[in-house]
Amino acid sequence: MPPEILRLLSALHSLEPRVFLRLQTFNLGGISIHVTAGHRSFDFFAGPLSGIGVSENHDDTAPFTAPDRYFDDLADATAHLLSLVRESVNTPQSHAA
Repeated sequence: MPPEILRLLSALHSLEPRVFLRLQTFNLGGISIHVTAGHRSFDFFAGPLSGIGVSENHDDTAPFTAPDRYFDDLADATAHLLSLVRESVNTPQSHAA
């Protein structure tokens, strides 16, 4: 697994229990990471055929859509995902009365 992914996973684990993550690896070298942080969720995918992308999922997001943003560099993509997750973790949650 690429060192950028290992660093990302380590950083995400340090945010537990405020985040939940699901990691999947695929035969041709693809890596998928789904992260839930608070009321927000994100998908990261990197693969030799599909490229590198990061998405934030919303209630109206259809499954298996294209990433919100593509990256040429794995380090840039992992940094972007981590910044989104940290933003979500650090944003106070509103509570219903």
